[in-house]
Amino acid sequence: MNDLKKSYLWGLNMKSFMGFYFTAIVFFCGVVTAFFGGDSLRLTALLEMLVTSLAIALFQVFILPDEIDLTGGLLIGRTLLFASVSAAVSGLASLWGGWFAPHGVGVSLLFGCVMLVGFFSILLGIRFRQEEDTRRLNDSLIRYQKSHSA
Repeated sequence: MNDLKKSYLWGLNMKSFMGFYFTAIVFFCGVVTAFFGGDSLRLTALLEMLVTSLAIALFQVFILPDEIDLTGGLLIGRTLLFASVSAAVSGLASLWGGWFAPHGVGVSLLFGCVMLVGFFSILLGIRFRQEEDTRRLNDSLIRYQKSHSA
């Protein structure tokens, strides 16, 4: 049963990140489209965005599993690899899919940079969550030790 719970939580975590990235990508594309006078996104572009989000989320949960402690430093090793590769994948997917084709390559580059900032923000949020979980666990341990000391 433990493996089932672990697999379920892994999938839930991955799908949460996928949904967050998909929302961010669609929002950015929608803002750019509206800014340039458009009023819709292509269905094929939305599917490409969904697949891109899935790929990035899978990459994240494989390279940065829940067991990774981000409290020791944010801009090292795996976190830097994840953010830079994912930003590059985002930018390249937008070029390949032509999400911003009428507006030039510069918008795809801007998109990659915005996504890079977003990925680091996600990692920072994970780090903050880990720090808070550690603080709560330590507080609980202290309370337990005080209540069970003789």
